[in-house]
Amino acid sequence: GENAFEAFEHAVKLGYRYLETDVHRTVDGVVVALHDETLERTTDGEGPVDQRTWGEVERLTVRGGGRVPRLLDLLDAWPGVRWNLDCKDGQTVPDLVDTLRGPTRWTGCAWARSSTARWRRCARSSATRCARRPPRARSGCWSRPLPHR
Repeated sequence: GENAFEAFEHAVKLGYRYLETDVHRTVDGVVVALHDETLERTTDGEGPVDQRTWGEVERLTVRGGGRVPRLLDLLDAWPGVRWNLDCKDGQTVPDLVDTLRGPTRWTGCAWARSSTARWRRCARSSATRCARRPPRARSGCWSRPLPHR
């Protein structure tokens, strides 16, 4: 299913090392890989993601099979993969930055630019040195792992 843990796992098994996902947060601040801000289209759940706890979201089934993954689980599962993350709303930025600062084993993430303001906020909040973006690139900056606080 779309953005299911199992879909990412399949892509990695096929040899992909650059993956993209949209991210949202649950009401209790867990960052999840999910395209829509609501659950109806991609899962058997209902309502906005940001009004559900992680405990509620983790019990859902993704349409087409699989489960909704926490971003942290994706980063930890494949530390050699680079991620292009599209932060879909401003409320998610602080939790996304905290997730990336945690004791994860990822090698790099880029923030997609669906919103220049959110991208700038992520870049400022991350305390990383951002590489220059290629001209006309939609993705943001490759960051280095953030120090754990």
